[in-house]
Amino acid sequence: MPRTFTEWFMVVLIMVAFLCGFYSLVNVNYDEVSSFIAILVALGIIILVVMIAIESWKNVPVGSVALPTILGRRYPEIIKEGWVFALSLFNIENIIAPISYSFKEEKDTFDNISCALEIGSGNSMPGGLVDVDAAWTYTPDNRDPERLMLFVSKGAAGIDRAIKAKIGEIIKHKGEKITWGEYVLAKESVSAELIALLTEKKSPSELIGGVPDTMGWGVLFFQIAVTEIVGSGKLQKTAQDAAAEELERKREEANIATKILLTNAFLAGAKAAGDTSMSFEKAHENVQVLQGLATKTIVSSGGDRNRLVEAVAAFQNPPSKKASEDDN
Repeated sequence: MPRTFTEWFMVVLIMVAFLCGFYSLVNVNYDEVSSFIAILVALGIIILVVMIAIESWKNVPVGSVALPTILGRRYPEIIKEGWVFALSLFNIENIIAPISYSFKEEKDTFDNISCALEIGSGNSMPGGLVDVDAAWTYTPDNRDPERLMLFVSKGAAGIDRAIKAKIGEIIKHKGEKITWGEYVLAKESVSAELIALLTEKKSPSELIGGVPDTMGWGVLFFQIAVTEIVGSGKLQKTAQDAAAEELERKREEANIATKILLTNAFLAGAKAAGDTSMSFEKAHENVQVLQGLATKTIVSSGGDRNRLVEAVAAFQNPPSKKASEDDN
């Protein structure tokens, strides 16, 4: 089937040439002059068709489609890849620059999305910010000529900006409804909301094969997804500070546990030396001196060795079970 005005015109000319040739054959015995004229007309038409074909022969590359124009105005007819006849002489007809329908894969990060306030939790931070990574894949709609004209009229660059702006708007609006803690766990639900608003479908599986958009962009979506959501800005700093505080707390707990062990060891050493006046508080004070946390001179009383040294030695090298049995 002819796809352009030029091709239809060439078909009509060929039919006229065929009729002229048929007329000359039928009337060759009755009117030689009219038959001769008909033959000349047929030959002239054939030459004209060949010239039009040479002038209007154009190629639509593989992986592309095109739209024809007549006197500068588009009309909805998708010309698929391959050779096509479109007479550009005097701008009678032309084809718009081929439009690639290969997959266009885009991704972007939407920074500092504000979230709703958290109320009722003593450990939570009011509000908060998140960064949302999203990805989408689309092509111009090469199935519907009217929608393809929409894509061409807006331009590929304009469509890219419009899609990004709309996805960012939906993601921002989502943050107004939920807290940051809920947002970071909402990849699937945000993806589903994007799909529903941009295509009226409900899940990623429904985009297989391509689905028309609902925004008037003239594209087919094959993928729309949120790939990652993380805390950002002040929220991220708060999380880092909380982690640092938790680490410091664990260090302090370990330090206290060590002091208790050393204090008990010091008490045990004092009792073994026969010092019944040593209290837990005094033993703890001696441990602090050992660790350099306090300044005090400790004088040994009773015995040749300092009890602190004995306690530390006992703590670091506890007697084995066998040695205890030998002593008994």
